Amino acid sequence: MTGNRPPHQQLTLKFVSFSSLPKEQPKPYTYTPLEPGFIRTIRVHPMSESVPLLITIDHDRLDEPHLTYTALSYVWGSAELTHRIKCNSNTFVSVTSNAASALQHIRRKTKPIYVWIDALCIDQSNIAERNAQVRLMGNIYAKATMTYVYLGVADDESRVAMKYIKEHDHNGRQHATRLRSGFELERKALGSFLDRTWFNRIWVLQEVFLSRNAKVMCGEEEVRWVDLLSAYNFLLKNRNLFDWPYLPPVLGLKSRRYLWDLLCLTRQCCSTDPRDKVFALLSMTKTEGDKVEVDYNMDCGQLYVNVAVHLFRSGGLDFLLAAQHFPSDIEVPSWVPNWSLRFDVSHVSAEHRALAPFERAGGFYAAADICTIDSSNHVKGIVDGEMSVPRNPILRVQAMIMGGIVAMDDVRIIQGSEWGKELRLIGSRFRDCTGHRVKWSDVLGNGCQCCVVKQKGLPIDIAWRTMTAGRAGNKRPVGAISTTKAEIVGSTVNGCRLFITKCGHMGLTPGNINYGDYICILKGAWTPCIVRRIESDFWVLVAGYCYLDGAMKGEVVAGQLGDEAWRELLLR
Repeated sequence: MTGNRPPHQQLTLKFVSFSSLPKEQPKPYTYTPLEPGFIRTIRVHPMSESVPLLITIDHDRLDEPHLTYTALSYVWGSAELTHRIKCNSNTFVSVTSNAASALQHIRRKTKPIYVWIDALCIDQSNIAERNAQVRLMGNIYAKATMTYVYLGVADDESRVAMKYIKEHDHNGRQHATRLRSGFELERKALGSFLDRTWFNRIWVLQEVFLSRNAKVMCGEEEVRWVDLLSAYNFLLKNRNLFDWPYLPPVLGLKSRRYLWDLLCLTRQCCSTDPRDKVFALLSMTKTEGDKVEVDYNMDCGQLYVNVAVHLFRSGGLDFLLAAQHFPSDIEVPSWVPNWSLRFDVSHVSAEHRALAPFERAGGFYAAADICTIDSSNHVKGIVDGEMSVPRNPILRVQAMIMGGIVAMDDVRIIQGSEWGKELRLIGSRFRDCTGHRVKWSDVLGNGCQCCVVKQKGLPIDIAWRTMTAGRAGNKRPVGAISTTKAEIVGSTVNGCRLFITKCGHMGLTPGNINYGDYICILKGAWTPCIVRRIESDFWVLVAGYCYLDGAMKGEVVAGQLGDEAWRELLLR
């Protein structure tokens, strides 16, 4: 902290243990309101470890040129405010145990350190202040001279991981070759290290992405963020070498992206408040993030509806790839992605957004609009310029119905250390299936109905394309399946259901499908989807994405000429 810090309001808070509290009942500390453009920072006074924390809370203008502070990124953990800390003469502030531990670890012995920490610098009980401060949060981390990432207390595995990150060069072939043997201890330690809660928390993406400098603390150990990224890039490049099932998205974000891409990238990240699955991303968007307002007075369902409408207006029907119909406490229309549900759609969006535009639904662009039902029970479109969106709008689309589902089967969910074994089982089923008339039950091996595949080509090749969503070649590999292709199978089928349609098409979807659901193609959509009729004029979207072999490049649409092939669907 520089000596020429600007004038500010000061409120000195002395953090002491409960043993030294006076006998009279302490009162909660009352926050002083922040002026527009101001933030709070905390001066953590120098003390030895055994001495209770002593801090001063300052109000500072964020755009003040001489303002310097360190930002603290950590995991809240339990939301229970277990640490009541006395301040002023007879008041206290309450923080989580993780926040208290982070402050203890960042405190210096000989000089003060100025800190921004959300638990104390934002009045969490004041919704208006939370809204304003979250809108500023991107600038808060960008302004910080340093961001400390606090992962929690150290253990034996974290010490091995931190030592490896600090001491090894991750750029050369010799390092990769040497690690083919003798890397088990480090591999296990790094896996445990990257499995810490912080790496899957939604807020951490902006906290490190926008920071000028960052260091990672685990107990008393520190490593530079750039060294951790170097290790990550090495592991990513050599995933087949180390049998690595998952790497957290926070380590892979290198540039600003569109909101849709960020939402897909972070689908598996965690947040205590499901609204933060959107709010935590807005400071990292390229352009459109500012059109979604941070407002904690809004319920989560309305927020997700607003986001879907925004994505539709800015990118057509692309967002339907993320819409899957599963039970949830958050009620949204079936066509609105529920971002609180954690399943991976990143490979889906990357694969099919890479298709040339003329392949999208055979060359058609979005023929859809968002509607409401008026008092006369008539469908009425919402004008694009209207900012107010109703709670349960209807999506009106033009669709081509392709037939119903007559057979389906669950794919085993591949998790954790079992993923390698599960993939070998899948691979053995492919190798054991030969001949030109393979039955569906032979391929799946789980007692599914005996439907014979009717598409052109070898059924086993059709099954291979389906179980890889067309990402690993048109034909099943001869002999053993390579680790790389086995990984493609694993990432594609994990949590999905295989199905076959009445007309003999084989497909794969993450949706909660049922017998009698219909496969359809929407004008302007990237992939086929699955719908279910709920009443004469209305349908629900069961799965916004499915892989349907032989229909992914507009082949079906190309054979249908004229408007008579399309019908209007109203999706609730």
